[in-house]
Amino acid sequence: MNNTTSVILAAGKSTRFISKKSKLVHELAGLPVISHVYNTAKKISGKNIIVVCNSQNYYEIKTLIKGCKFVIQKNQKGTADAIEKARNYIKTENFIVLFGDVPLVNSNSLKKLSRNFKNNKIASMILFNSSNPKGYGRVILNNKKVEKVVEEINTSNSEKLIKLCNSGIMMVNKTIFFKNIKFIKYHKEKKERFLPDIFNIYFTKNIPFSFVVSSEDEMSGINNLFDYNKVENLLQRKLVNKFLNNGVLIKNPETSYFSIDTKIGKNVIIEENVKVRKKRDY
Repeated sequence: MNNTTSVILAAGKSTRFISKKSKLVHELAGLPVISHVYNTAKKISGKNIIVVCNSQNYYEIKTLIKGCKFVIQKNQKGTADAIEKARNYIKTENFIVLFGDVPLVNSNSLKKLSRNFKNNKIASMILFNSSNPKGYGRVILNNKKVEKVVEEINTSNSEKLIKLCNSGIMMVNKTIFFKNIKFIKYHKEKKERFLPDIFNIYFTKNIPFSFVVSSEDEMSGINNLFDYNKVENLLQRKLVNKFLNNGVLIKNPETSYFSIDTKIGKNVIIEENVKVRKKRDY
């Protein structure tokens, strides 16, 4: 899939994440949040990766990831504006939109998205079902196609019951996408242009998004410290399950911690309160 560019949106100010540094550089299993996304993007796009940053987190992120193009969104005018900043650097016919704060997305889901995209060669997106969808954008379907996404604040009582949610991750044809993104208007209150408005624009033009469904856990985003702990726990559980399946006995997984690069031989026993940190280069 190296003929597909990955655009990673990382220009948010992390205002809900109470920290002196960007949430994207905090470590999950020994690796910065955005590095998880970048490593997945490399499996899909090789060197065709664009990271859209803001002027505050640019230097932090640039020290962490190499071999990609950085674009700065100087003014926070929304996700649609962020994508437009990357337009001139997308050299492939198609591209995938990823988010720097959604670190658990894996390459298998993106390959599944790509296969679905090939059916119409216009646009496809990843959805997920949530047992507690509060806070997520709800996806309205019409004849098995995406009609629109309604954000939580705008949902009616009946729409609040919808459990199908928007991950934000999509694959689109570059030419068609940039012909239509100009129709996204500024929201009066926040004075920003939001990317999810593109779904209804495509639907009204009779070129609707198709979709694939992934798990809620994989699509978990990090907005605050509670989300950060949730995602860290999900990642640790994933690592523990991998080791158990490989014949490693972990006595008390809740008290153990593993880095993403941890390797453990078969028949090894891990006692409680064991922490394996990331390998350091000294």
